[in-house]
Amino acid sequence: MSQGAIYIVTQSAKYLNLLYFSAASLKRAMPGLHVTAFSQFPVDCSSIDNVVRVTGTDDGFYDKTRLMKESPYEQTLFIDADTCVVEPISELFGHYSMTTDTNVPKRAN
Repeated sequence: MSQGAIYIVTQSAKYLNLLYFSAASLKRAMPGLHVTAFSQFPVDCSSIDNVVRVTGTDDGFYDKTRLMKESPYEQTLFIDADTCVVEPISELFGHYSMTTDTNVPKRAN
């Protein structure tokens, strides 16, 4: 079963430095964990294994719920860009599960 972590950065490039710091902390704590970033901005970080360029909307929370279902992993940890990981968190894979609805409704304008 594949396990990995995802980050989602849309809305503002100002979150990229937070992303880089968080991903580096995650890799220090869990060097073998694969990490994917979904971003509408160019990402250049050696701690991130895969970058998926996306188009963001004007609602970052909507972007996160929409893009979580695109995770390339069977088991996924969503890590917010302002999170600092100080020790392994692999036990979270066994304690929590979420089923994502593949029919995310369109936002009302």
